Amino acid sequence: LLYQLGGGAGSQSWLAQAYARATHTRTYAAAGGVDAMTLNLIPADTDFTVFRDAGIPGYDLAMVQNGRIYHTRWDDVDHASEHALEQGGRMVVLPLVMRLAGAHDD
Repeated sequence: LLYQLGGGAGSQSWLAQAYARATHTRTYAAAGGVDAMTLNLIPADTDFTVFRDAGIPGYDLAMVQNGRIYHTRWDDVDHASEHALEQGGRMVVLPLVMRLAGAHDD
């Protein structure tokens, strides 16, 4: 799940476009992720928060399975789904990295 985009407003357009082209039909994005964090509806930060707040362009991707253990003592590799990690890498991360690297320029 694409939770939020980071960086200034100008960077969000090309980030969103690259994400959409790289992952078309394979994944989801949540438009309200930043709002939920900003309004403190989700009372936690993500590892990406410091980059977003510094205006550094990037993506905040999250697995939604087992979200209740995020940033708890159970948030470790033993509780990660191997299938979810493989799917996320194959269907989101690799295509996105290839798109950003120019391997799939239109």
